[in-house]
Amino acid sequence: MAATGRRRSSPARNRPHRARRRQPARPPPGRGTPLPATPRQRPATVQSRRSWAERRQPGRERPMTLGGAVPAAETYTGVRPPGGRRDPGAAGTDVHPYTRSLAQLFAAQVLRHPQRCAVSGPEARYTYAELDALAGRFARGLRRFGVGAGAVVGIMGRRGEASCAAIVGAAYAGVTYLPLDASLPAGRMRGMLEDAGASVVVRLPGTDRDGGGEPVPVLDFDEVLNVGGDVSATDDGRVPAGADGVAASVPAYVMFTSGTTGRPKAVAVPQRGVARLALGNGFMDIRPEDRVMHAAALSFDASVLEMWPALLNGACLVPVPSHVLLAPTELHRFVVHEGITVLFLTTSVFHLMARERPETFAGLRYVVTGGEALRPDAARRVLERGRPQHLVNAYGPTEAACVVLAHEITHVPVDAPSVPVGRPIADTVCHILREDGSPAGPGEVGELYVGGGGIARGYLNDPDDSARRFLTLGPASTGQPFVGPGHHPARTGRAAPEPQRVYRSGDFVRRRDDGVIEFCGRRDDQVKVRGFRIEPEEVRTALTRVPGVADAVVVAREDGTSRCLHAYVTGRRADRAPSVPEVRARLGELLPPFMVPATITVLDALPLAASGKVDRAALPEPATDGGEGGGEGEDGHRGGSAPEAGGGDGERVLDRAGSVAAAVAGAWASILPVGRAEPDDDFFACGGSSLLAVRLVARVQQTLALDQRHSYRLVTSLLNEPTVKAFTAAVEEAVSEDVVDVDVDPRVAPDADVTTGEAVLGAAGATDVTGLTGTSGIPGALGAQALGRPVPHAARAAAAPDRVVPDRARRDGAPRPAAAAHADRWRPDLRWDVPPVGGSGPRPDWRAPRRVFLTGATGFVGAYLLRELLDRTDADVHALVRARDAAHAMDRLARAQTRYGIRRPLPPHRVRPLLGDLTRPRLGLTGQDWEDEAAGADVIHHCGAEVNFLYPYEKLRAANVYGTREVVALAARRAIPLHHVSTVAVVHGMGAAGVRDVTEETPLDHVELLSMGYTESKWVAEELVRCAARAGLPVAVHRPYEVSGDTSGHVWNSGAALCELFRFITELGLAPDLALPLNLVPADFVAGAVVHLATHREAAGQTYHVTNPRPAMLDAMVDRLRAHGHPIRTVGLGAWVDAMAAHLARRPSHPFGPFAALFTTDDAAGGGTVQELSSAGRAPRLDRSRLEADLAGSGLVCPPVDAQLLDHYVRYFHSSGFIPAP
Repeated sequence: MAATGRRRSSPARNRPHRARRRQPARPPPGRGTPLPATPRQRPATVQSRRSWAERRQPGRERPMTLGGAVPAAETYTGVRPPGGRRDPGAAGTDVHPYTRSLAQLFAAQVLRHPQRCAVSGPEARYTYAELDALAGRFARGLRRFGVGAGAVVGIMGRRGEASCAAIVGAAYAGVTYLPLDASLPAGRMRGMLEDAGASVVVRLPGTDRDGGGEPVPVLDFDEVLNVGGDVSATDDGRVPAGADGVAASVPAYVMFTSGTTGRPKAVAVPQRGVARLALGNGFMDIRPEDRVMHAAALSFDASVLEMWPALLNGACLVPVPSHVLLAPTELHRFVVHEGITVLFLTTSVFHLMARERPETFAGLRYVVTGGEALRPDAARRVLERGRPQHLVNAYGPTEAACVVLAHEITHVPVDAPSVPVGRPIADTVCHILREDGSPAGPGEVGELYVGGGGIARGYLNDPDDSARRFLTLGPASTGQPFVGPGHHPARTGRAAPEPQRVYRSGDFVRRRDDGVIEFCGRRDDQVKVRGFRIEPEEVRTALTRVPGVADAVVVAREDGTSRCLHAYVTGRRADRAPSVPEVRARLGELLPPFMVPATITVLDALPLAASGKVDRAALPEPATDGGEGGGEGEDGHRGGSAPEAGGGDGERVLDRAGSVAAAVAGAWASILPVGRAEPDDDFFACGGSSLLAVRLVARVQQTLALDQRHSYRLVTSLLNEPTVKAFTAAVEEAVSEDVVDVDVDPRVAPDADVTTGEAVLGAAGATDVTGLTGTSGIPGALGAQALGRPVPHAARAAAAPDRVVPDRARRDGAPRPAAAAHADRWRPDLRWDVPPVGGSGPRPDWRAPRRVFLTGATGFVGAYLLRELLDRTDADVHALVRARDAAHAMDRLARAQTRYGIRRPLPPHRVRPLLGDLTRPRLGLTGQDWEDEAAGADVIHHCGAEVNFLYPYEKLRAANVYGTREVVALAARRAIPLHHVSTVAVVHGMGAAGVRDVTEETPLDHVELLSMGYTESKWVAEELVRCAARAGLPVAVHRPYEVSGDTSGHVWNSGAALCELFRFITELGLAPDLALPLNLVPADFVAGAVVHLATHREAAGQTYHVTNPRPAMLDAMVDRLRAHGHPIRTVGLGAWVDAMAAHLARRPSHPFGPFAALFTTDDAAGGGTVQELSSAGRAPRLDRSRLEADLAGSGLVCPPVDAQLLDHYVRYFHSSGFIPAP
């Protein structure tokens, strides 16, 4: 290697050492060697290039009035990083170091540490004085070749001693360097050089690429050094001539970032942006005694984070050979052998090291990772097995000088879904804005806009994209930005804010109450699959939570006419690859069906690009998942075909009756990750969930051609008695009914997924007690719609040991087995001694409450209740939330507000989350919190409930019944008024019993005729509240009907049964001729009414039917959907059911699947379907006289269900993507 130091024979350390270099011949004094002109370059551009600022086409920067006021000017007093040391560049001067050029800052280190090691590479070792001299020669050589200040110089090759000299030399020469990968295709390199406006390319030693084809001259590094000569011949021997005059405004480097069009975009980063990474950055304190590993490719901006913080703080930079970087054992040896104290690794490499050699990081001063989302388990493993002094997660785009946010990781909870990206670093301002440009509140997801000294001027030669991504925040903006240490937006002494340039990152983030920012995904990563907007990163995160999966990447690809997700995973153990069926089964517990990838491909390792990030272009073609039952459906479910029927119906039924055990065992083994089904195997112990229960039942129905009306009962039977033996008995009973039934309907049941609530099965796959979100006007099972997040096997602990089969009347009128047990299963829960009501303490002031205790605040109605309580009272609201800590609880509350269209941030001084759980004694509160609430609450609003479409009463009892008991006990201490949010579904049993009119004073009855566990649990809960009222507790019960979107934003909880019906109708193009009532009550009206009644009417045991006085029928919504362009034809219910069954057979995971049985299954003991109950008028009429009287004068009016309201909802469905616009 020419012009390098002495060959190494032993590990180099920071001892004085001067490299011996051969002195190349110099050209005659005063004569430079002109660059040869190329056919594509005018000679004038060689000798005198215009500066970058003059040459650049200015981006059309448009002023925007967005959130985030620019802070007033500050006076620099020195930034103290975590180590407490003052910036070396600022010592003894009033000049802010970020305003000085990199040449000046490096020269200061040369003066301070001339004999310290600057670079210790595999070929040579240079002190600061030696690197200074070499860089000076390089700078002089460029000038003598006619490359003037402000030009762009390509540097082609790999990291090492020579690249450091070339980059520092470029700073000395006042030019901008452009790192180039020698392996780039000729066309790509040519385009990059043209876009950057490069004057010349310098080829580093060891670069295996011949010149030719480039649009500019190519010079060897040695050639430039030879022309530069000996620095001492013309200068003072220390700093090259002209270094002091180099302006910090000249860009330090140009790097290319990927573009959406496929053509990379050139980004020129200012020197100030680099200086802020090195000096007082607020997250990494580099000291002269440090040895910093140099691992990033030069074309990756992480190389800037490695190089300049080392060289501007007197530390030693240690390049790592490429072959070492991806070999964990070799990299471990390198770190130990070289005495590395500081290193940066891309996230992918960090994950690899965390899995293979986490001890590598033990004791290091700083370990920084970034580039992709950091997995919590990888960070946790490093903290447990190789904790460095500082572990930092860094985030930042190329357009903002590599890093803008950093987070020091000291602890990662076991259930942490992600690792934060932290707070702004030095000289950085962050704004989190909503779609309309207003500031997002704490916990609310918004897009990140970055300002400060690191922002690039724009994309070179791309004014259109520059105008879209580099914007100006006007001084009239509102909101407070999040400012990093050392940010000085104005230095003129003026206090008035000035317009601020920002970069629109395209990244979604949210800020916690403690100021820490969390990454939520990329705007341009969002994909739409089957009408659903999906963030692949969320799917990837779920995959990494599956046992046995080490890492994963998820991509969306067009497969024929549709777009599908495809996942690639690696295993934690080299000797055992993850089982695809097992991964798929566990993933089904964490994600809704539409987010489960169509294919899952197992790889030995994820391919990495030169930058260290996952190389998505190198991923292989997706593998087709194997397994029993045939190939994959579009949702990734292994589909199977039903066996062909025999000759006649009777023969077919008798044949299937004889093979029930085999059908159940086969379906069990194909759905669950088990090799063979044994009679006593427990469904949940085998990895089952409510989602898989529906699939299992559908598989059995397909195999045995069972009538679809059995779906609901079989699923609840399985959930209630989850053994192979018990489920086989339930299936045999269904088969026997079809044998005696004359009207056998052989339709194939859909293999449907449970699609309940805003995210099917939730994101975490654990018990989630949500707020009650309303009830449906559809009678029976559909009336207690599946809202919130259903609970997989974790909720099984809440079930009573005496499992029973739900009571359902057979068509012949004979009772089912265990009917008596079913009728009595809720009676013991009503035999409850109400705690004594009243006692010492201040009298609750319900008219002007100072404190309100609220449950269910993360649900649909609960979110609006929280907002109405804040708006209509001066009370502080203490909200019960299931969360791991207070920050997580506040985050859940804030996210619920955003999810349901409530845009205003929650005031932290008035909202206090209380960590708790409805299923636990004393609501899971600490002893102190329980006593504080009992002593201080003025009103209690109980809106929380566990809502699940499929679970039997026993599984919902803990939250909905026992939780209500605990709420009553809390209220009884001081006779605190209790407002209990129930549901109109509790009166459906009365309708089945023939009661035609139910007033707000009619006693509740006929729980034995209710068919759903959820409705039963709410009936029992309401009766418990009535018992407390009779004991003297001031209570009021609120029964809302179908809670719909609010009256302003019209955001609806689209997981409701009615919404799914609307969507299914548009998709099918057919509507049933069904007298189905649409009794819609907007969420803000419901919440406003409850709060008004709580503060204006004494709770005295009254009931309120919160219904719409002017409802409509289903055909009204069908008419509005047609008016908005949806082609829909109305057909008879029978024809519609046939079409529904056929459609769901083709789309087994359609969200409407769980509700299909409601149109075919007998409804409770009364023996009616939805059609029968609707047309026969068996649903009772609900009086709302008391509600109207007590709301008189409040200004609260429920809008009629007319064309105007329904049009609002249709537009919301379209804009949200829930129902694709035609």
